[in-house]
Amino acid sequence: MMKTCSNCRVSKPENEFHSKGRRAERASWCRSCVHDKVRERWARCTENPHAPANSIRIARRMVQRTRRRAKLAGREVAITWEDLLPLPTHCPILGYELVYRSQNMVGEPASASVDRIDPDRGYVTGNVRVISWRANTLRNNGTLEEMRAVVRDLEAYDACPW
Repeated sequence: MMKTCSNCRVSKPENEFHSKGRRAERASWCRSCVHDKVRERWARCTENPHAPANSIRIARRMVQRTRRRAKLAGREVAITWEDLLPLPTHCPILGYELVYRSQNMVGEPASASVDRIDPDRGYVTGNVRVISWRANTLRNNGTLEEMRAVVRDLEAYDACPW
């Protein structure tokens, strides 16, 4: 059975349209038009992440992704998007200007990341902050003593005359 998308006006098979709950009825826009609209709205949102409405949308997305990752890892999640606001413009640890984007930005040093201040407490109110992916990676699993040892080693190499 074919159906015409009310947005692009192209006739497509019914399975190219999202279903509306349990009813046999289908959405009026095809999946690709819906996908394009969502991407366009998110792109506008990330152009100015610190506008109030955009900050809320970004914080909600960050919490949603954090919940998904934490559930897979079996960690406690009791945060809301309000716990991340206001979104910082720069990483409080490394000073990078933070990048808020919709794509998976793993490996991008300046991409925004939700950090647990005390890793043993989980994602709970008062224990989370937004920092850069690079800073979060550095903090990932090292103890304070291990970090101090790395700093001592780096300082020793900086002191070498060669």
